[in-house]
Amino acid sequence: MFDKLFDFYFNNYRKLIFIPLIILLFNIGVIVYTYATTGAPILMDSSLKGGVSFIFNYADEINIDNFQEYLVNNLGTDDVNIILLSSSVSSQIIGYEVQTQQGITKEELQSLTDSYLGFELNDEDISYGSQSSVIGSSFLQEAIPLLIGSFILMAIVSYFYFKNVLPALTITFSTLSDIIGILAMLDLLGIKAGIATIGALLMTIGFSTDSDILLATSILKREEDTLKTRLKKAVKTELTMTLAALITFSIMFFLSTVDVIKHISLVLLLGIIFDFINTYCESVSLQRMYLDKVKK
Repeated sequence: MFDKLFDFYFNNYRKLIFIPLIILLFNIGVIVYTYATTGAPILMDSSLKGGVSFIFNYADEINIDNFQEYLVNNLGTDDVNIILLSSSVSSQIIGYEVQTQQGITKEELQSLTDSYLGFELNDEDISYGSQSSVIGSSFLQEAIPLLIGSFILMAIVSYFYFKNVLPALTITFSTLSDIIGILAMLDLLGIKAGIATIGALLMTIGFSTDSDILLATSILKREEDTLKTRLKKAVKTELTMTLAALITFSIMFFLSTVDVIKHISLVLLLGIIFDFINTYCESVSLQRMYLDKVKK
């Protein structure tokens, strides 16, 4: 089964390159649409754009969608996000966190929460905090150069390793396509990016670069055996790594009750999916086209 699939992949690499290019154009379109409708290319939570956080202890289960709709209707803003808080050990519900825009007071949120629950919360069961948009904006301004710097360093390392500008460009372009795909999917799913997203994106850059370099080494650097044999061995190794990561991040997503861990694992899962497409159908195809041209 694997041999037949690999033969098809090996023989049709010029056609397969159109798959990631079409997906990339679609993802760019999603980000552009989000920017046109919201004023920002991605949806952001209060940790990046600022806002208020209202946390209350409540051990019973609440229908989060209904509670969110109730707050949206009464606060007069769509910028409301509710996070379930639970114990990392027992998965028992601890409480809930309401994130919304600045200007919403503690009294407003407490009054609406009391009304929804049907009783008054004690002051000791409530926590309220506010983060200035300046702080979130400052963090975002620091994170963007960090991401750009990681791409520059990745390109430099790739160039010096292969002594060729093409692998550096294809590896960088493939990884950039992964990041664009992740951000577009978060927009489509209505999931807001936060500080945890930045960390997950940096991890994605790490394993995406690793997979690209592994396959590029087999295509451009090694000379033993035939290209098909070298690539086949590398694909088997890479598929094993991808499957292991997929299983690990899936366990994190489905079994964790911590919202931040679920968010990070979702970003990493999306990264694996896009990396699989972009590495095999985009990066490898471009490198093989270059190799064909050199041999002629």
